[in-house]
Amino acid sequence: MRFSITSTVNLSFALILGASILLTQNSSADVTKANNSTALTNGASWVLGVAPGPGDVAVFDSTLHLGTNANTISPAPLGGNLSILGIRVAGPVLGQADEKNGIVITNASSANTLTIGTAGIDLSAANAVPIDIQSKITLSGSQTWNISDASANITNPVPVLPLPATQNHGDRYTALLANEDEDLYFNALVTGTPFDLGGFTLNLTNTGTTVIDQGYTVANGIINVNQGTLVIQGGKSRQTTVSNNVTINVAGGATLRLQTTSGAIVSGAAINLADGSLLNLTAAGSQGTGTVSNSIAVSGNATLSQTQNPIVGGNNNITNVITANITGDSGATLNLQPTQSGTATCVLQLSGDNSGFNGAINLNAVSGIRPVRLSSTTAGSANATWTVNASNILQVAGVSVGLGTLNGTGTISNSVAATTATLNVGAGNFNGTIANAGTAVLALNKISSSTLTLGGTNTYTGATAVSNGTLLVNGSINSPVTVYSGGTLGGSGTLRSNLLANAGATVTPGNPNAIGTLTVSGTITNGGAILMKLNRTNAQTSDLLSCAKTITITGGGALTVTNLGPALQVGDSFQLFNQAVTGFTAVNLPLTDANNNMVYTWTNRVAINGSIQVLTSVPPVNTTPTNITVQASGGNLTLSWPLDHTGWTLQAQTNSVHVGLSTNWVAVSGSSITNLMTIPTNPTNGCVFFRLVYP
Repeated sequence: MRFSITSTVNLSFALILGASILLTQNSSADVTKANNSTALTNGASWVLGVAPGPGDVAVFDSTLHLGTNANTISPAPLGGNLSILGIRVAGPVLGQADEKNGIVITNASSANTLTIGTAGIDLSAANAVPIDIQSKITLSGSQTWNISDASANITNPVPVLPLPATQNHGDRYTALLANEDEDLYFNALVTGTPFDLGGFTLNLTNTGTTVIDQGYTVANGIINVNQGTLVIQGGKSRQTTVSNNVTINVAGGATLRLQTTSGAIVSGAAINLADGSLLNLTAAGSQGTGTVSNSIAVSGNATLSQTQNPIVGGNNNITNVITANITGDSGATLNLQPTQSGTATCVLQLSGDNSGFNGAINLNAVSGIRPVRLSSTTAGSANATWTVNASNILQVAGVSVGLGTLNGTGTISNSVAATTATLNVGAGNFNGTIANAGTAVLALNKISSSTLTLGGTNTYTGATAVSNGTLLVNGSINSPVTVYSGGTLGGSGTLRSNLLANAGATVTPGNPNAIGTLTVSGTITNGGAILMKLNRTNAQTSDLLSCAKTITITGGGALTVTNLGPALQVGDSFQLFNQAVTGFTAVNLPLTDANNNMVYTWTNRVAINGSIQVLTSVPPVNTTPTNITVQASGGNLTLSWPLDHTGWTLQAQTNSVHVGLSTNWVAVSGSSITNLMTIPTNPTNGCVFFRLVYP
């Protein structure tokens, strides 16, 4: 962040102390700042000649004339330790020169402490101006800071209020030469300057911007960003730190910005993001790396963005590192939006334990998009739904991560050439690209019992393992694929390498309830089940497993075919494979139609040319017992029974008249394939009996 104070800022602390006697106020009051640059601990700095005490509010109003070309008032030093009840800014007279339109309370080397009591800081007046404080800060009680957009009151050369809607903040003279939009600005002059919350709660309200900058260490308390923007920034080559005993709650519509310029920002705060809130990380300068540790808890729909520093810009390669553990229940949504103009590679890196996030994580930046990088094995979440939207980039830094459900149309790659990265994905519908990045290899492991569909062109070359559930490939994969016991591979896409299906695995071309062709450019070795579907009314009447090389069936490999369409007809032929396939332990073809109205027999040519054909199609056998109709003519008996009882067997026995009916039944040859038999009569037979049996 750019910040400048004129030479008049550097007033001699020793000379000021010697200039007058320090007077203090004995009772609570509003104490008004006089129109001078005398140290604030000096009674001469105030209208009534008495400095404010712990029970008093320091008031900066129209009595104070800010710097103009004709009347230059120097910034006022703090002068020593000062404890007050609060600060109120209400209408100092504006100046016309750059850097002269804000109240500046200087403190050489940030050596002294300003203690602020329960009245807090009030910049809510319509004619408030920004204020800059350079000392140590201590809160003596819980309080509210009501910070309006005071910087909007600064125009050049003459204030015109209200500010015209067409005027941008960048078009006006800045208040403090630090940030066009800063309203309350704390500016440490040495690294490690304490900003002690005192164990209390600080509430920020109204639409303004509060900045804590250039070397503070914020500690010990709670900050509620209820409205507006809180900026915590490293600058002037000084690191700003937020300790791990700080909690920052960001309400809906409010923003927490962890900002860098030439100094880093290191936050150990527990950050809670409410529905509609924004956590913004900025990147600028070669030293401006941000680190966020501890925890980030998300409720509702919140956003974590990374942008350039809005003041100084920058085109350096910067990585903001989130080592914080991100949590959220199943209803939480976290939008990750890393962006950067220029050509720099700026990365938003997640390396904490995010396994406790159970909601949706969306990579949905829209312009100047930069990568989100997962750099630890716990940086993903197997319980979250990850959506990588168009043009967004998810990098995995050579580790194995869980992504739960994966959706979107963006790109996923590995950022570490020396180590293969692995995606462990349970479900989803991803139509983007999973790819190596040069020699940085990526692999995919399909886990859980759900279905993952890949619809894009996936050029990664690490192994694809289907360990559980279903992987549908409707795009393409360059990787060799292994399907393990309990896993299923399907789809209508292309595998550009080899396919191995182990015992207990399933390969099923096409999609559920949809006919399709699964193409394999390499070899197929199958020890599990192959499932195929038929529909004689489709343009493509059956699933097809097409292999450019050889198909080998090993172990207990079996083929099972089902019919999705209407009843089959005699002569219907279906091409299941593009080549002859032998070695199946079983070939299970449809025996009946869906309503059991027809029974099929087949010609199986799988081992010859990869096809099957319907040989017969007849109604099914009626298993209810029926009568035999007998007709005698010309020395023959014609025995018949209903057509739907075809499949029953006619049995006969011949005995003498003295024996009659016995148990010596024999089947009449050929009777089980018809419903009519003609049998010659023989007068020498004593008794002949007939019956039908099933089966």
